Formats: sequence, structure tokens, C-alpha cells
Amino acid sequence: HFHVKMSTIAEVGATYFLTLRSERPVQDCELAPNAFIQLKGGYLLDNSARAKLLESKPFYFSFLWSRGPKRQICSNTDCPRGNTYEPTHWSKAALGGPELICNVCERAGLPLYEASFCSVNCFKEAWRVHSQRHVCSPNTDSVKNLNDNFIADEYKESVESFPINTSAMDWTQICSEKEYTPTDSDVGCRLKIEVTAYSAADNSVLAGPVIIYTDPVLSAPTPPPKRRLMAIPGAVAGVAGAMRFRIISYNILAELYATKQAYPYCDSWSLAWPYRRKIILNELEEMQGDIVCLQEVQADHYEKHLSPFMNELGYDGMYKQKSSEFMGQYGKVDGCAAFWKRNKFIMTENYSIEFNEIARQEAAKRGLDESEIRKFMNRLSRDNIAQIIVLESLARPSGASGRSSSRSSLCVVNTHLYSNHQRADVKLWQTMNLMRDVQQFVSSRDTALIMCGDFNSEPQSAVYEYLVSGSIEGEHYPELDTCDNTSTNNGNAVRVLPPNLRSIVHDVDLASMMSTVLGSEPHFTNFTAKFKGTLDYIFYTPSRLRIMAATSIPDEQDIRAICGEGLPSTCYPSDHMMLCCDVAMIQSGSGSILSMGRGSVASNAANNGTMRGLISQQPMKSKGPLRIA
Repeated sequence: HFHVKMSTIAEVGATYFLTLRSERPVQDCELAPNAFIQLKGGYLLDNSARAKLLESKPFYFSFLWSRGPKRQICSNTDCPRGNTYEPTHWSKAALGGPELICNVCERAGLPLYEASFCSVNCFKEAWRVHSQRHVCSPNTDSVKNLNDNFIADEYKESVESFPINTSAMDWTQICSEKEYTPTDSDVGCRLKIEVTAYSAADNSVLAGPVIIYTDPVLSAPTPPPKRRLMAIPGAVAGVAGAMRFRIISYNILAELYATKQAYPYCDSWSLAWPYRRKIILNELEEMQGDIVCLQEVQADHYEKHLSPFMNELGYDGMYKQKSSEFMGQYGKVDGCAAFWKRNKFIMTENYSIEFNEIARQEAAKRGLDESEIRKFMNRLSRDNIAQIIVLESLARPSGASGRSSSRSSLCVVNTHLYSNHQRADVKLWQTMNLMRDVQQFVSSRDTALIMCGDFNSEPQSAVYEYLVSGSIEGEHYPELDTCDNTSTNNGNAVRVLPPNLRSIVHDVDLASMMSTVLGSEPHFTNFTAKFKGTLDYIFYTPSRLRIMAATSIPDEQDIRAICGEGLPSTCYPSDHMMLCCDVAMIQSGSGSILSMGRGSVASNAANNGTMRGLISQQPMKSKGPLRIA
């Protein structure tokens, strides 16, 4: 981070300031330094006037990248990680604290690579040998006795102000573009970034050049440890000739939520999207899911990265962003994305559910007055959505006689429910309306059902019990009591849920895939410093689908040993774990997915011929570019 002032607009006395910032470079992750220019000072100019003045004078930046020589990162020659550049070894969790530099070396003007240490322990271990360099330097103000004990004042926890001894380093120019992606040749080297701001009118220099020196380039992102595939004994019996596929559900953590405020324990360079994207895409390619359901997919990242990448791997897909129009810049809103292998499935139907729209329709149906509608909508308008996609298998499964049967179809639901833990009534309301539309949808079609997503609800919640049992039998749910089932504002409560919670039922026979394989839900699918629990699920209809296997979830101690306080980290790109299951599709007509007879509100709604939430989307072509719905 560095800034410099340069030219002045004489008529108003305002001065241009150029600021340049950059993350730590990592191999194969594009690096885009943040350069911006400001006007400061000026006669009788406020901030608004300066901004307008700056806007009226167009400018552009020039970039120049250079690479220095390769050096050991830690100056302790016996450091176990000194010649290792893997990101996992240089994270906050691995180092146990910030990197250090020697104050005496700084005063002596010695090169930075001779004065940097990865930890206090390394500084102590290297002190006897390292301090001899101080004796040889004519610029050292005071030479420490070699027998002196370690003195804490001789190091500091920052390299921001340390002068790079450029005369001792050979720099090779490598790029003149705004962005640069470090290669294997850059690993272990510092990069020099030089930026100058020019007037677009006459190409005169407005500010700069500003020069910053990065930390040494780290090697390519570390993939997460391999996870075991846990098979169910005997699961293959009776499914000979059945169509098999792999289903994945993954909340990939949108960039707009990946902030230092939310994840202060995570290194900023490993929290950056280019770093996390590299691991996410590698995970998706390695796991080879036939159906992939993703949550927290940022709209611009879908268009620029996920869509082209998955298309190259042989997937078709659809995207549905949240109901909010925008969050600042274009594309800075997240949503859900579903992909499927085009050589295995073809999409025949595609719909989306917008819970905001359902809330508006319900408010109108209730006959609420203007004030009540505002309170009702304020509580329920959370922009959450769901995707409903019908896939038809391109392969015809063989029956017991060996003869080919009709193609199997599968309804896939992908959703991300509201996250606020104090609004359990909103999550239950969303789930109730989702199941109402899903039940009507699948009851009119001969199809199996899978529901993927981040439901933001733990296994002991009302949402989970409602999904797997079809009703809410528990007498007491603290989360519903906490939020009091109402939307209030100076009295005049507006109830969100039905007065009798036992009336909230559905008739779809659902089970959890992970619970089927493991015997219970995992201890966690979301792991941060402040929360550890299970929020993500893949539900399915047991009468039509057979679960063969699932990938295990790492043990907590294993994650803490690598990642420290929580996720994301240098090898886990999201705060959520990927769920992955192998499934066999039982032949159509082998069983109903409905458990009729509850006399439910959902059943009545499903029979009245209205699905208020479904929005039809145009089917996409089986080949070609992936599109946003």
C-alpha cells in the first residue's frame, strides 16, 4: 500500500494523489492491483466538488511489472518452511502470528530478504548467526554483544515501511498490463509494480510513478485433503442396469460476503476470489458430478468463470440470481446455479421460485391494510429463490428382463434459504411454500425428486423436521419462540405462520442422503470461528432413488490442524463443505414419492390447481453457452 502526490490543478489549488494496493501474489491466480486517484485540498472545495472536478478530467493508468531474484522467504537458514512456498505453510494459522523483520537490519539498510523471519522462534534460533551481519554493516548505529540474550525490541511485526534494497536486486520486466497472473517462474520472487497516472487529454503525468514491492510469490493454491468415499454395504443389490449418477451440492461463498470483517482469521490473499476460484474449479473438475447444484454464486462470476469452465467440461446449466436488483456494481448479487452433464441428461423443464413474489401474493390474499402489508413484506422480503429443473436421462435403463425401459426423469430443486438465525419463522415459511409448489409439481409427473441447498437450518430445527417427517410434532421450538412467529412494528402484529404449527404438513416422502450413508447428519457442513454446525443437505425420495455412497466430512481436529480457527482457509475455499453422493435411479413406476393421508394444508393447496411461486423459464439448448435465467 503506497500513495504519492504529484501535479496540482493551479486554478483551484487541488493536488492529485495516487494510491496503489496489492494482495500477496500466488501462482496461477490473477493479480489486479487497486490503483485509484484522488484530489485533495483546493480553494473552498468540498468532497463533492472535488469528485465532480476529477470526473471532468479523464485519466488513465500505465502499469509495469518486474520480477526480482528468487530468495528464501525466512532468513533463518534452518527454518523448516524457508524454501517451501506452499500457501498452507505461510497462512496465519501455520505461522501462529505475523511475519517479523529485524529492526537493526532496517536501520542498517540491509536487504529485506536478509531480515525477514516467519516467526519469533525462527528469529531467536537465527540470532547468533544473523547478528553478525550487523557487525559488518557500516550503517549500524549500535552493535549488540553476541552473547546478549534475545531483546524483543530488535524485531517488529510489519514489513510495510522496510526499504527494499533495490541496488542489490536484479529486476526483469515481465508485464505491462493491468492484471498479471504469476507463473511457476515467479514463485519465491518479489514482484515490483509501478503505476503512473496520465491525463487522457494531453498524456501529461498527473501522479506517480508509484512503486510497491509485493511479498514473495507463493506456489499454486493447495487443494483440500482427499475425502473418503463411504459406500453403503449391499447398496448395489437390486439396481443392476439402473442409471447411476453423482450429485453435488456446494455453497461456494460469494465474493461479496467474503470480507475480512466476516473472516478476520483468514489471510486476505487466500480470501480473494482469484485464489478461492482456482480451488473451487479444481474441486468441481476432480469430483466429476453428473448434477451440480451451487449456492452463493455471484452473477458476474457465473458469467465470467463458472459458465465457461463448466461448459468446457461438458455441462449445460442454468442460473437464477436473487430477487434484489443489484448490490452496487453490476453482477454483485448472488444466486443459485445448477449444472448437468449434457452427455447424460437433457433438461425438459425449468422453473424458478421467488419468495418475495409469494409474499406479495399472500399479503394481497390476506386482505391486509397498507401498514400491515408493509410489516408483512419487511419480514418476508429476503430475496431468496429456488430453482426447479426436470432432467431426463439420455440412457434407457435395462429392466430385469434385460430389455430397455423408458427414459427416467428427475426433478432437481436447488435453493438457499434465509440466513438470519433469529428469523426461523421466515425460514419455515419459505420451506412451507417451497414444499407446497414442489409437491404439486412432482405429484403431476412420474419423476423422482432431489432437493439440494443451504437450508440454514440445523437438524434439530423445525425446518429439518418438517422436511423429513412431513409435519412439525415438537411441542417447543426455541427458535420459533425467539422470533415470536410475528412481524411487529409498534404493535399490530402480523402473523407469518399459521396459528397451529401442526397444520404445516406436506405429503412428499423425503430422506437425507448424508444421513442415509452416515447414520446421522454430519457434525458440521459449515465451519467458522463463530459457528460450527450442519446447514446443507441433499434430500431425496427413497421410493425412487437408491443411495450408493457419499464423501465423508473431515474431522474437526483435522480441520483445525490445517486451518486454525475455521473456514475458509488456504486449502478450503468456502466456509461450507461440498456434499457429494452417488445415486442409482430406480425404474419409473416402482413406487410413489407421496405419503398421502395427512389431510394437510399442503395437500389441499396441491390439489387446488395453483402454484403461486413457479416462474417458467425458457429451456436452454443442450449445447452452446450457458445462460442466466
